[in-house]
Amino acid sequence: MRTLFAAVLICIVVTMCDSGGVAEATISLSPATETALLAFKSSVGLTDASWAAGQACLPTDAEPGVTAGWTGLTCDEDGNPEAIILPNLNLQGSIPPQIATLVTLTAIEMNNNSFHARLSDFVGNLLALPNLKTLSLCDNYLYGPIPASLLNMPILNNLLLTKNFLSGVVPPFSGSSLKFLFLNGNFLTGAFPASQAAYSACSSSHNCFSDSSRCRTDGVATQRSATECAICGAGIGVQQPCGAQGVCAPVVTDAASQHGQKLELKCLGGSNPGGGGGGGTTPPVSRPPACKNQRNPCKPSPCRRPKRCIRTNSCKGRGYRCG
Repeated sequence: MRTLFAAVLICIVVTMCDSGGVAEATISLSPATETALLAFKSSVGLTDASWAAGQACLPTDAEPGVTAGWTGLTCDEDGNPEAIILPNLNLQGSIPPQIATLVTLTAIEMNNNSFHARLSDFVGNLLALPNLKTLSLCDNYLYGPIPASLLNMPILNNLLLTKNFLSGVVPPFSGSSLKFLFLNGNFLTGAFPASQAAYSACSSSHNCFSDSSRCRTDGVATQRSATECAICGAGIGVQQPCGAQGVCAPVVTDAASQHGQKLELKCLGGSNPGGGGGGGTTPPVSRPPACKNQRNPCKPSPCRRPKRCIRTNSCKGRGYRCG
């Protein structure tokens, strides 16, 4: 009996040492946390079956190969959510108010999805998160101006809004905590405002700014062409491209699928001082196809021999072509 007890004890000690002193590889969530996460799942149209009550969460410092429920969610050792990372899932809808109860969240990344909303409405419930340091919503269909409240979140370090349909003037902000600010690939106008931010990286290229020199750490000064900046009357230097009450928004021409289809930009509400009226349409704007939901689309290779699979950067390194 003593021999058996000693063997069991040694097994437990070895297991704890191998896992850094933590006996469990995954972490259970409280009922309140599960309720908030399930409300989020429903609101954004997430269909992943691993997001279900009773599932364990993956620790932030989990060893490679460890799996758990709630795919894309990581938690601290007490079961508090720390990061939600859900790219390339064709998510739609809105972020529900229950998200504000997850006060330990430090990162939310939902790039390359199909969120179609005014930015101020979409991020409204995120502004109450006191520990949010990273917000990345690149490659979606978010439109309208950037709210000053978002730029002035107390400890927000990384804000990435690349390749949306944002318009209007960037409001004055302190943003002293911002280190990485990526606004490239939108329809923002006016002069980029001065701020207290000490950027490690800031990009404002491919917009309609009259002056973006205050946000140019990557050395890229390229702005959109005059033709592109005429969309919704968003000419270079125009502060209200769709009038005081209007907003320039993407309208999907094929409701069955947003990614890979052509869109038209329209002024919704107000008037369009740049021409075309409040309901005027513009030439279609092409959007790239959605990325495959996998790290390396060439494993296994989708190409028939003798052709080989070549990764491309059309979807941030996750596309491919056969050559």
